[in-house]
Amino acid sequence: MIYGKVNLTTANVLIELNEKYYNKEKRDELINKYKTEEDIKEKNPRIHAIVTGRAMKLVKLVMSRNGKKEEIDRSLEYLQTCIDAKKYNLDVKKCFNEMNVKELLDKYGMEINHGGIKRE
Repeated sequence: MIYGKVNLTTANVLIELNEKYYNKEKRDELINKYKTEEDIKEKNPRIHAIVTGRAMKLVKLVMSRNGKKEEIDRSLEYLQTCIDAKKYNLDVKKCFNEMNVKELLDKYGMEINHGGIKRE
């Protein structure tokens, strides 16, 4: 595990994500949990990239600040949902609320603005 590293790269986060969701059963469980009937593909592709980028920044921040395993898992689940949203029609807002991502954003000093997430 890479918890507690100060200089996390995107590759490190993706390795951690792969370890958690590589198992097909876990991926299917995530898909069934957040599947929506709304057609995500019709939405602006730029929005998908922005939301996924925000989720990646959150995971890096939680890991670099030695977040609890439960917080890292929540942020990783949110990131995986964002990544797979278009492919499997997943409801990112539902995941945001269920994983209580707002609490993580507040705790780790990030705020949502229209241009992305910034540190305070």
